Amino acid sequence: MTRHWRIFFGSIGMMIYIALYAFLAAGLMSLWEERPSTLVELALYVILGVAWIFPLKPIFKWMGRGAHEP
Repeated sequence: MTRHWRIFFGSIGMMIYIALYAFLAAGLMSLWEERPSTLVELALYVILGVAWIFPLKPIFKWMGRGAHEP
């Protein structure tokens, strides 16, 4: 598969993953019946806001493979 197609399919996969992750994160935050304290809520949003990128690392590596080929 050429680099062009890896980037194309990887981008589509990332968009699907990010949409699913957003729904999951919103669902997780809505589990509380009452709003958590401000610090707990802030910590959860920071963690959820950063954690989405880690599962995408293999996709980035796969998409960038062969970047130095002509």
